[in-house]
Amino acid sequence: MSFTDTAMLILSTTLTICYLSSSIIFIRAALIVVQIGYFFLAIHTGLDQPGMTAILILSITNSLINGFKIAQYYYENSILCLPKDLHSLYQDEFHLFSPKEFKIFFQHAAQEERSGELISANQTFKNLMFVLEGSPIIRLKKGKEIQLTKRVWLGEMSFLRGEVTSADVLTEPSEKVKLLIWSKYDIEELQEKQPIVIEKLKYIIANSLAEKIRYSNILIESTFFR
Repeated sequence: MSFTDTAMLILSTTLTICYLSSSIIFIRAALIVVQIGYFFLAIHTGLDQPGMTAILILSITNSLINGFKIAQYYYENSILCLPKDLHSLYQDEFHLFSPKEFKIFFQHAAQEERSGELISANQTFKNLMFVLEGSPIIRLKKGKEIQLTKRVWLGEMSFLRGEVTSADVLTEPSEKVKLLIWSKYDIEELQEKQPIVIEKLKYIIANSLAEKIRYSNILIESTFFR
């Protein structure tokens, strides 16, 4: 068996073994290594030999394609794929998402400024909201009001539990809040096309809800014990 035949056998066997991996990135990286082997084999054997020019061209093409796909994967899963003005929001509130998942989720949102009534009590789920700027007010059934801070969720209980909204949410008459808004249709579309995004979203909201309840209890206690 000639050197060329032996090298071809080793490279082909290595390629077959690589496909046993479950990691697509490892497979692509291994393919690049194997293609580099084919490249040098074609050079060593001589481009005047039958098939060597084709092997050389294919090795270069395959290496470039797989290198591009690896770079694309790491770019889409790094914060670099997000606009700079979203970096803080992602790192502070949505870091459970991969950057690519957050980008998909964010692209489904409408950005609006609203004032007055944001959510009415005893309504079925219509919109999930996230407060970017401003301080909305929760009006409880007994008339007590709790002022929230920015970067809180609104309508999250009806989203998580499928129940009607439990309280009115509004703003001061002269104030506006800046919101990200996902409609019921947006959520359903994401659930169908990107179910992992919705599952992670529920976990993010559950954590935020626990903090929101803790904050509300502190405000209520401070009101009673003044």
